[in-house]
Amino acid sequence: AVQVADTNEPAVSVVVISIDTQPAGATVAVGGTFTASVVASATNGNAVTYQWEVSKDAGATWKKVNGAKAAEISVANVAADQDGHQYRVLVSAGSSVSETSDVATLTVA
Repeated sequence: AVQVADTNEPAVSVVVISIDTQPAGATVAVGGTFTASVVASATNGNAVTYQWEVSKDAGATWKKVNGAKAAEISVANVAADQDGHQYRVLVSAGSSVSETSDVATLTVA
């Protein structure tokens, strides 16, 4: 008798995140509000989550912005010492798939 292996194993679903609109930098006056946003989606209808990060040293190091877990970030009451701060967002779908946005630079004028 000939035995045939079962090759009908379940297909592996690969989730791909697409950042369709990248955040943009802006020039803001002292005391104004800086806002940046993204439009992102994931394949197979997976929900996406967001975590914004800020760099105060031209991108050498990044720190999470506490509470900034939406597609948009707003930084109110901008101060002169925030000039040059860079913002980006980590978009995730599940625990193992993520994509990092482009950088949006805050210019204080």
